[in-house]
Amino acid sequence: MYTDDRVPALGHSYGEWKVVKDATVSETGLEEQVCSRCGAKNQKIIEKREETSASESPEEPFDIESWIVYAQNYAVNTAKLNLEPSAIYCWDTPIVAGSHCVYLERDISDRLDQYGKDPSITDVWIWAEPLEDGSYNLFIGYA
Repeated sequence: MYTDDRVPALGHSYGEWKVVKDATVSETGLEEQVCSRCGAKNQKIIEKREETSASESPEEPFDIESWIVYAQNYAVNTAKLNLEPSAIYCWDTPIVAGSHCVYLERDISDRLDQYGKDPSITDVWIWAEPLEDGSYNLFIGYA
């Protein structure tokens, strides 16, 4: 039995390019399109991705409000202090809070633990003031 493998005179009808393998920083990728008539494939290389430094990658904005809420919850539930909006006249050095701060949770909890152990401190209030570099001074006032 004879089978004719010739491509019809209509030629190829290639579909859209599809990514077969994503490019990475270390390896090229591959795109491919397939003829809907005969299954022939065209392929093209996707160049390696450029490595981006940390300063070039988009950074999530720092959410100071979530840290204020964390400090308030810690003050009430762990350090057993009361939240009192009038406790704003005495404070120690503010805690610098920003996306670069890796020990922020520890710094907040240590300060509140210290206040919770002091029998003369029963009330705290927590607020923040922005700095020019996008970070904040986190204040914990006490009374």
